[in-house]
Amino acid sequence: MANERALWKAAGKAALDLLYPSFCIGCGKEGTFICPDCLKAIPLQDGQVCPYCYVKNDSGMVCVECRGEMDVERGENKITGGAGLDGLVSASVYTEKTLMAEAIHSLKYDFVRDLSVPLAGILAKSADEQGLREYALCPVPLHKKRLTWRGFNQSALLAERIAELLSQGGGKIFYGLERISFTKPQMELKKDERVHNVKNSFSCSNARAPAKKVLLVDDVATTLSTLNECAKALKSAGALEVKAIVLARSY
Repeated sequence: MANERALWKAAGKAALDLLYPSFCIGCGKEGTFICPDCLKAIPLQDGQVCPYCYVKNDSGMVCVECRGEMDVERGENKITGGAGLDGLVSASVYTEKTLMAEAIHSLKYDFVRDLSVPLAGILAKSADEQGLREYALCPVPLHKKRLTWRGFNQSALLAERIAELLSQGGGKIFYGLERISFTKPQMELKKDERVHNVKNSFSCSNARAPAKKVLLVDDVATTLSTLNECAKALKSAGALEVKAIVLARSY
């Protein structure tokens, strides 16, 4: 039965390819949405930085200085809120009108799901180089309304492909993180508005974190507001360390 479904799926894809052939978003070559040559030409970061002060380090962990910035009155970290993100690995720097920006936009807003495969390959390589294989993968969730509109969660597509490439399997992907508030898209807001927009928007109310170390998967990081809120929810559910991996960081 499974083989029969696979055959029908392959036949359907072949029919769609005939009716709507794909073209590389970089060079226009027919047959793929991004050809191997253009994929290799995407400039990737050769190092990581502290996600908050941008001081270079090898792992993308929050540096000692930023982790130590305490708000004495509130008794919590000024930057992360006391239980936020522990580190960020970014495959590239986000710059408008570059191939990476075009690929991310096409995946999210033109609904080109096939782009999740080569883009996840970039993330899997970065995760492997940073020694993150043992981390449980957790895609940043969409609210149900936005998921219905888009039809898929691009972060989940990326996480599933990363799991395959790193041989982690479906059991290592955690879907228990939920977006419980329907908020405005972060890209429409100013920096200081983004923090309030997503505050307390995530929860693991019906699930425990799958591991002590969790790796959030997303496409782009900017102010880190969303990733910090996700990290707080995961830590409330039992995670001890939460890092994130993204295709690009916008500074």
